[in-house]
Amino acid sequence: KIVRIDPREDRVRRIYRLPEVAIHAHTYIDDIRIHGHRAYLTDAGEGALLVLDLDDGRVRRRFDGMAWVRSKPGDRIIVQGQVLNGADGRPLHVQVDPLELSPDGRKLYFGPLTGPLSQIETRWLDDDRLDDAALAQHVRPWFALPPSGGTAMAADGSLYYTPLADGSLMRRAPDGRLSMLVRDRRLRWADAPFLDGHGHIYLPVPQLDGAAVFHHGHATVHWPIELYRLDLPDAGHPG
Repeated sequence: KIVRIDPREDRVRRIYRLPEVAIHAHTYIDDIRIHGHRAYLTDAGEGALLVLDLDDGRVRRRFDGMAWVRSKPGDRIIVQGQVLNGADGRPLHVQVDPLELSPDGRKLYFGPLTGPLSQIETRWLDDDRLDDAALAQHVRPWFALPPSGGTAMAADGSLYYTPLADGSLMRRAPDGRLSMLVRDRRLRWADAPFLDGHGHIYLPVPQLDGAAVFHHGHATVHWPIELYRLDLPDAGHPG
C-alpha cells in the first residue's frame, strides 16, 4: 500500500492499496516520484515500473521484466571493496531502483541499481492505451549511472547520486559534466539523498550492506546510524 500523510495536519489523508495484479511473488516497492495526478514507483524485486493514478487509485504495471528495469547477469554491487552477496551466497541483484523526474515532470529517469539510467516522457507512461511493446518505442538511454545508493534531482536538472564503491557524492550537471563533491568512508551506502531547496543536501547512511541477511546472520552495521548535511551553494532547488 501507499500511504499519503499530511504533515501539517498530522494525519493520514488516503491509503492506496496496490491490487494483486500489480504485485508479483518477489515484488519490492522502493522509490516513488509524483507529478500531477500520477505517482511512479519501482518494483526493485521483480523489475517493473508501476504507475498509480492518484485520483481513482488504479495501478498499471509497466516494462515488466524488460531490459531497462533489470540488472544484467554480470552486474556486481561493490561496497568498500567487497562484492555484496545475497542470502544465497551469490552476488545480489537489485532491479529497477533509482527513479527521478525532470524538474518539469515531463521525463522519468529509471534503471536498475547498477545502472544505466533510461528515460521516457511521462505522457507515454500515462497513456493507458499503449501496451508495453508500444511504450518501449519511446524509451531512450540517458546516463551510465554506476551502482548507487540513491539519487536526487535539483530544479536545474542536476542529478546528485551516491556511488557505493567509494562512499562519494557526485553531481551530473545538466550538460552532462560530472564532479565529485565529497568522498568519505563514513558514507557507507548513503541512501535517499534529499535536497532541501536552501542549498543543502541531506545524506542518510543506513549501511544497508551491513544487514545480517548479507553476512550469514551477523550484522556489520556500526551504530549509531548517521544523517549528514552538506552545503551546496550552487545546488538549486529540489525537483
